[in-house]
Amino acid sequence: MRQAVALLIMTSMGALFLTSGTANAKPFDGPEAVGATLAAGILTGIACWTVELATEDDDEEVEPRDDDYDRRGWFVGLQGVYAREDYDIDREERNIDSQSNFKLEFSLNNHDAGGVRGKFGRRCHSRFSVEFEMEWLDDFAGKVVDLSDGMVASDIKFSTIAGTINTKGYLLTGRVQPFVLVGVGAMSVRGENNAKGSNKSSQDDGHLVARFGGGIDFYVTRHWVVSGQADYVYSATNLESTNYISVGFGAMYRW
Repeated sequence: MRQAVALLIMTSMGALFLTSGTANAKPFDGPEAVGATLAAGILTGIACWTVELATEDDDEEVEPRDDDYDRRGWFVGLQGVYAREDYDIDREERNIDSQSNFKLEFSLNNHDAGGVRGKFGRRCHSRFSVEFEMEWLDDFAGKVVDLSDGMVASDIKFSTIAGTINTKGYLLTGRVQPFVLVGVGAMSVRGENNAKGSNKSSQDDGHLVARFGGGIDFYVTRHWVVSGQADYVYSATNLESTNYISVGFGAMYRW
């Protein structure tokens, strides 16, 4: 029961953090997306606890082994991330055109961004674990061009924070452990618009997202793990133009 409660607390804290960036979003783009993240955390926490109860007789060893890399327990990790945008440019142009009396063109002049991701979770079975992942990216950038004179009308910069509840499945359970993952959560997007001849403005939007990915964990010791992971983050609601691919590399500690 303690495992499920801890996962619920972990998810609630992440959901409350994301709420600060999604409070003014449109229906199902903000608070509802955070609610979906919280619901996912509750369900995965219950599932994790259920799996542990159902298989607790499988791990009745008095002394821990040096090679029990598939043991149950908590983990925490941190990675540096490189991301490449998969923005829907045509959709973004339609949104901009609908708000202007002039024909405008949107393009990206910075297609990648850097950031960090942190994760905290529990391995509840030799083949499965659940985790809360928070990923911050900065410096996606674009520009809006007025087609009537070819001049840049404004510069736009994007930064994102995505929090997802992930379920991981391990293909191997030895020192080297390739895995696949799927997750659902919320993403807060901050857009800063530096329009020519006017003041700089910003806007926050929040949306439901899905995460699909995989990677490899390599156990250097029983507790320290070197981990690499590649994901595709897809915006499932109105921010389809903010999809991206992220690749991260870092370390994880297992209790």
